[in-house]
Amino acid sequence: MLPAGQDLLEQGHVEWKSGHKMSLVGMRLAFEHAVPVPTAPDLSVNVAPLHVLALLKIVAYQDRPHQRQRDLEDLAFMMEEYVGADDDRLWTDVPSQIEYECRPAFLLGLDLGPLLNESELGIVARIVALLRGEGQDTTRPRFLRGGPARWRVDDNDEDGRLDGVIAAFEAGLAARPQASPAS
Repeated sequence: MLPAGQDLLEQGHVEWKSGHKMSLVGMRLAFEHAVPVPTAPDLSVNVAPLHVLALLKIVAYQDRPHQRQRDLEDLAFMMEEYVGADDDRLWTDVPSQIEYECRPAFLLGLDLGPLLNESELGIVARIVALLRGEGQDTTRPRFLRGGPARWRVDDNDEDGRLDGVIAAFEAGLAARPQASPAS
């Protein structure tokens, strides 16, 4: 259980006894969009949907990038497997010029984009820049190495595949109007 009431959400972080500050950016979405998942006949647990979890992974990774490799790997697989191969949205909600293999990333961005406030959008824009390889950061090669094997097949176009996935995610983010600013 995360001790994050409205006051801490507005503050934007939790400070643990160790001195580490954990960002709470995106937690409002986890609370607002949680859906009940039955775990026993008389018990259900509220769980954030996958697109909101993707934002939380992005935030957690940027909070402590060298300790949060798993969050980066999870994000890579979310971009690859966000929807199943039989999901009609792959054909109805994605522009035809986006390659089939990149369509789940587009849909992830499409579902996430409208929910983001200015602060969250800034965090997502930062991960996109890191995944593109901007700056002296090691995020892009670690994302590629930890992502799906399809991205690393031996035909010397792994950068092109990764760029397609990132571009599709970014296009999905931009495809719908952003939500009105919220805390």
